[in-house]
Amino acid sequence: MDEVLPENPESYPEYDQLWADGQLTAAVFFAKLDDGDVADDYNWQNVNRLVSWLLDAGYTEVADQPMGRRFVKESNPERRVVIDVYGPDVFHSVADYSRFRNWQKAVSEHEIVMYNGHSVLGTGYAFERVEYPDFYQIFQVASCLSYEYYVRPVLAGKGDWSKVDVISNVTPTYYSENFPLTTTVLAKVVWGFEHEGRASWQDIMEAVSRKLGHARFGVSGARGNCFSPGGDRCSQPEPGEIVLENTEPMDIPDNDPTGITSVMEAAEQGTVGRLEVTVDITHTYTGDLTVTLTHAGRTAILWDREGGSSDDIAKTFVVSDFAGTDISGTWELRIVDSARYDRGRLNSWSLRIDTSSEPEQPPARYTNDQRRDIPDNDAAGIESTITVPDSFVVGSLQVELKVTHTYVGDLVIELEHRGTIVALWDREGGSSDDIDRTFSVSAFDGMDASGDWTLRVSDRAGLDTGSLVGWSLLITPADP
Repeated sequence: MDEVLPENPESYPEYDQLWADGQLTAAVFFAKLDDGDVADDYNWQNVNRLVSWLLDAGYTEVADQPMGRRFVKESNPERRVVIDVYGPDVFHSVADYSRFRNWQKAVSEHEIVMYNGHSVLGTGYAFERVEYPDFYQIFQVASCLSYEYYVRPVLAGKGDWSKVDVISNVTPTYYSENFPLTTTVLAKVVWGFEHEGRASWQDIMEAVSRKLGHARFGVSGARGNCFSPGGDRCSQPEPGEIVLENTEPMDIPDNDPTGITSVMEAAEQGTVGRLEVTVDITHTYTGDLTVTLTHAGRTAILWDREGGSSDDIAKTFVVSDFAGTDISGTWELRIVDSARYDRGRLNSWSLRIDTSSEPEQPPARYTNDQRRDIPDNDAAGIESTITVPDSFVVGSLQVELKVTHTYVGDLVIELEHRGTIVALWDREGGSSDDIDRTFSVSAFDGMDASGDWTLRVSDRAGLDTGSLVGWSLLITPADP
């Protein structure tokens, strides 16, 4: 073996473009398959199965549509999903001239277009003659040799791969596969749309291959996509910026204090000013994880067993711990899973270093470490105060909090300063023990830091008890 090629980084549908209007629209065509009466066509079975599948998945049908049947889901108030289902009567095939206007209307109005029907041996003109919209789209073409026949005209119509990804089969497939293919792709893309773009093309196509039992379907155009949950892959560094990225995935061992360490070697010269650290971690219980970054003899804690039972960490952290250090040298990201059962993977991480800015001013720390017992089932609870003697404008605020308690879902924790009250914890976390985490709070930005800061902790249910061990304010002054 002469060379080991690097694994391709995960690519994603361009979710940021799909999110732009707060709505994901999909058109699903089950075209005419049989030679007989359209009313008796095989694909009506797939239409009915898809309708049942959508209703079971929580979609609601919208009555009185001019064409086909419409189903809507609004589980997320900012992410609405609309799926239109068209049977064989709406569009017979890619060579159906008499109903071409139906095809044109659907392509013009939907971000996802799924065609399940005959390819007509490549003689159909629907993909060649249709006028494509300017927005990003995903096409699924499930017909005999759809890759050979129809990927090229889709690309030609859209102009370039920045505006389209195409799922197609490279060898002949069976009609019976259209329904499982369509529902698998829809389920994964909609999930990604609703969950911060967490479903990659690798995830989607792996699910398709498992469902169908083969890998005859692939996706064209995805490799150069810019979106990732951790940020825009295609953005160019500004003058004075250095970007380092590690896209080699690593599995995180379960309940192992050694964890994993991912390394980047920086050869670039300069001094760290503003530093942004972006991590993309898949995990089924982020409360198990501790994530640290080490460089030049310093270590910063990015994540300290927070998040409870929530999935995944796709986040950018602004870190001041390395301000003034040399950029060159070894940067180490360490991830430790400290509890059993749940597993995950580091997908990628990156550093964006601004060498032209002044180093971030370290935050001022103010602490109250007086331990206070929290009365059980008492809405009045306890108060703990930190008095800040210094007068300056708050640029950013972090609150470090340590509470021992046998059922954190009982607790309400609020912070008050100058009449503004912010809830840090509102009966979340269920039956988990203890709170030991850092909260980023923006509600006090721009205010005068001086004066009393009051933390209120109350237990709103019986049986479980605990204590406030201590807390701190980390206040970064605003730029003068």
